[in-house]
Amino acid sequence: MKYFVDILLVIFGYISGSFPPAYIIVKLFKNKDIRDIGSGNVGTYG
Repeated sequence: MKYFVDILLVIFGYISGSFPPAYIIVKLFKNKDIRDIGSGNVGTYG
């Protein structure tokens, strides 16, 4: 049972880490698509 919980935690961490927080925050508070602003990169400018 311990391994089952560990596997679920790894899967949850992978899925939650795949969503960019910048995109979610801007979408919630400004209702804009951050990919249309600036360079189009959700991460840092390069």
